[in-house]
Amino acid sequence: MKKVFSILLIIAILSVSCASFGAAVVYKYGDWTLSALTGLPDATFGVKSYDGSDAEVTIPNDYGGYPIVAINSYAFAGNTTLTKVTLSEGITKIGDGAFMQCRNVIAVEIPDSVTEISETAFSGCNNVVIYAKADSYAIEYAKENGVEYVRTNVVTFLLGDVDGDGEITITDVSLIQRYLCDLPVPDPEAVVRCGDINGDGVDIADATRIQRFIAGIPVSEPIGELVETVVD
Repeated sequence: MKKVFSILLIIAILSVSCASFGAAVVYKYGDWTLSALTGLPDATFGVKSYDGSDAEVTIPNDYGGYPIVAINSYAFAGNTTLTKVTLSEGITKIGDGAFMQCRNVIAVEIPDSVTEISETAFSGCNNVVIYAKADSYAIEYAKENGVEYVRTNVVTFLLGDVDGDGEITITDVSLIQRYLCDLPVPDPEAVVRCGDINGDGVDIADATRIQRFIAGIPVSEPIGELVETVVD
């Protein structure tokens, strides 16, 4: 299939190149207009523009088996219909002014593969929020450029609140004890996440620490406080 596409791509390049007399070669792919960044046999493409009318779009990561690796400069500039954009894994670059003045965009999901984002990529997007993993380039970019962000692989929870009711009570202790005895509990993951008070795995010592906290006896761990953890 890729071989057939390659032949068609060569024909397209020749025909478009001859017709454009040296102008940039572009290709239509559904609602997308793409530009060739590198030639065959290792062709790569960039998104030149989006020509559809959907409010939420996912940018594809391949064109006939060849990778789409970039969002070109000003690809979405001035688009006031878009509200959410998801970049597929494999895209590595977001160019100058790529989303400039996209005033209604409130969410952009960026994968780990992105390693370059222009300082002006989101100029005029006053309400945009970047969604990406905690240790990703996208989050570092957001911090450095004052863009709001959400770390998609970070969970915030109340330490010791195993049953998730917002309070630390004897019920939380009982759930840990049931879990340790291999008895059914409503949410085993919550027991592991919220009941591991000292970070060495859930054990009876964690139940004891919560009991001390409930009794008003000082503990060194931040029981009853919001803590964060990174999940896969």
